[in-house]
Parts: sequence; C-alpha cells; structure tokens
Amino acid sequence: MTYKIVLISLALFAFCHSAKSQRAVPSNGDNIIVITGDTSASKNLDNFGRHLIDKGYSFVSIDRIFNTITTEERTSEREYRHKLHIYFKDSTITVRVTCNKQMTGSSVGTLTWEDWQYGKHYFDMDNFHYRAFMPVISSFNKPFLFYQRP
Repeated sequence: MTYKIVLISLALFAFCHSAKSQRAVPSNGDNIIVITGDTSASKNLDNFGRHLIDKGYSFVSIDRIFNTITTEERTSEREYRHKLHIYFKDSTITVRVTCNKQMTGSSVGTLTWEDWQYGKHYFDMDNFHYRAFMPVISSFNKPFLFYQRP
C-alpha cells in the first residue's frame, strides 16, 4: 500500500514540476521552445518546413524517418550565428537553438556551437539570437511555450 502512495506522490510531483517549468513568457535559462501544431508529425514537419522556407531559412537536413529538421546557420544581430534543430512528435514541435559566441569573420578561437539560453539583458549575445529567430516562431501562429531543459 505504501509503495502505491509513493508512486502516486512521485507522479503528482513530476506533473506539477513539468507544468510549472513550462511558460508562455521566457525566463532566464530557458532553452527549448515547444509549439503545439496539428495532430500529425509529418503534417507539422511539412507545414513548419514550408514556413521556415518562406522566412528565408534553408536546411542542412530533413529526416522524415526521425521527423527532424536542422537549418543552415543564420546570421543574427551583430554578426553572430544560430541554427534551429527541430523535432516533430505527434502534435508537438520542439525547437532547440544552437548558437555561437563568435562574430562572423572573427579569427579568434575556434567556432563552437552551444545551446541557446534566454537572458534578460538586451545586449546579451543570446538575446541577439532570440530577436532573430523568435519572430519566425511567433509568425507560425500556433501556441508555444518555453522551458528549460536540464
């Protein structure tokens, strides 16, 4: 009997924690965007893929078996670059953004791609990327939430 109470408690905790961690307004450290699309992963892949093309994105890869899209890098404000990695499952579209911290044409250091994280400061490099890709996601006209991947 006590193991059932423990399992139920853990399930409620997990549900409450996941509900709390998803929000419509980004918070410091958020690094994933989940869009609620249509009911089919393949339909979402086609629709969101067309939307990205209409907004000027091109693709490194489209995988219809694993339902993923990876975009070519795009230049953000102040010549920083970002890429979108998109995964489609049922009615959800999960967007993970990677970005670099090195300006285009800079010869200092090697180019490394890191997960984007929302920051509250206007001149934060991650906000340059946010201002570049977020209008594209917003203009898809589907509900979306931000959350922080552990």
